[in-house]
Amino acid sequence: FTADDSYIVYRYATNFVGGWGLVYNLSESISALTSPLHAIICCLLVTLPFSIVTSNKILALVFIVTTSILACRRLEYGPFRFLLVVGLVLGSPHVVFWSVGGLETPYLLALFMVAFWQHDSFRRSPSRRSGIVLSVTCGLCFLLRFDSILLVTPVLLHAILLARRQGLSFIHAAICL
Repeated sequence: FTADDSYIVYRYATNFVGGWGLVYNLSESISALTSPLHAIICCLLVTLPFSIVTSNKILALVFIVTTSILACRRLEYGPFRFLLVVGLVLGSPHVVFWSVGGLETPYLLALFMVAFWQHDSFRRSPSRRSGIVLSVTCGLCFLLRFDSILLVTPVLLHAILLARRQGLSFIHAAICL
């Protein structure tokens, strides 16, 4: 399965690597991308010796498997809980279906998992560094898919409130994030 919309991003990437810019039609310099970071990832994939479709699917699977395992290890789950979480993520027919669909969905899922464990780290010990990492991760989610703002905004607001409880002013807490 390859989603039709993925071919739109592939065309943008192919045109960009060909030197015509990040455009769909060579004669029109407009961009209708809803996932600019996915287009940039695909620009890098165009240069590989495999087809962009195959490269994107392989990279997406690597992202999902790697972040699932790292997230579980980072959260210090026991062996049973670790296998349960990895099994639920990797065994989900929805995750499997969209991981090979060619869209930005698996990258976004991977970034959401990273944001979750970064938020957990920030919650345990709020610091400027962990706040910046959390903010950058949420920013990458937004660049990967604009509507992810609906999921990352509450995470960032909660982190600001946590920093505020640690005695930082609201402005200082927001700047740290």
